[in-house]
Amino acid sequence: RNGIPTQVVGKLHEGGESIVDLIVAGQIGLILNTPSGSDARGDGYEIRAAATSVGTPVITTVAEFNASVQAIDALREYEWDVTSLQVHDANLNAARNA
Repeated sequence: RNGIPTQVVGKLHEGGESIVDLIVAGQIGLILNTPSGSDARGDGYEIRAAATSVGTPVITTVAEFNASVQAIDALREYEWDVTSLQVHDANLNAARNA
């Protein structure tokens, strides 16, 4: 719906191609892992450890995922700059006083 390519991959205890192998190989750019079931704790640990080792972001709730999709959409549409709070405050004050 938002033009973001996705691939569903099974968890470790499900067998087949290992998500951890794909993460470590650099084939995964963003992980959405909503834990459920009895094996979730162990799988989650392995997934987060692999993601941390290669710097891949991990999302663990649907709310975080929704916010991330909105942020990705905004990055595609708008130009962004990073500004300290002090500079932002000074700019707001200057705009108010103008």
